[in-house]
Amino acid sequence: MKKIFLITALALSLVLCACGGDEVSNAPSESKPDAPAVSVDPEQSVPEDISQPEQSADDISLPAETDYETAQVNASGHFLSDYGCGIDIEVIWTLESVSEGKVLYTAEVFLISYSVKVGARFSDCYVAVNEEKVYFTSPVLDVEDCDKPVRTHLATVEKELELSYDTHTYAVSVSFPFRGTYNGVALPKLEAVTVINVQSDGTVES
Repeated sequence: MKKIFLITALALSLVLCACGGDEVSNAPSESKPDAPAVSVDPEQSVPEDISQPEQSADDISLPAETDYETAQVNASGHFLSDYGCGIDIEVIWTLESVSEGKVLYTAEVFLISYSVKVGARFSDCYVAVNEEKVYFTSPVLDVEDCDKPVRTHLATVEKELELSYDTHTYAVSVSFPFRGTYNGVALPKLEAVTVINVQSDGTVES
């Protein structure tokens, strides 16, 4: 009987040990570590694969206008028509600086011909610079008994022009109302044209 009791007590003790509850910890849970700080070098170059903003027109530098405003111009030249019948109109011109940003254009207008008679002209005679006309009148012309071309002066025309980065190319034309026939060619008027381009250093191309 005692032996049975001891076996029973031992078995009960083993059961109690096997059914013991889980241990509960009241220790606070560990917090996650902070993300490591990333230092940025302000002078670090931008990767090439990152697109840059488009450059605006205000960011584009243009040639300084002062180059033209202070350029000293002293040039001359000439141009004429080419009708091929023994008579033409010719202009001998000069272009000179008169003040900062301004030049004076002077045109001497001539008729080149053999023998010819032309009445005085009081209208429709002009020299135009960039479509701005300066009118002139011409006297009676009477050229006789010549065996080579004669240059006959018609008028002197002057015009002051602006000279700047925006305005430095001049389209020049001359028109003279002939209103007649020469060597069988009908010529209502004689015309000649040219273009004068002033460079920023004051030199001239025409």
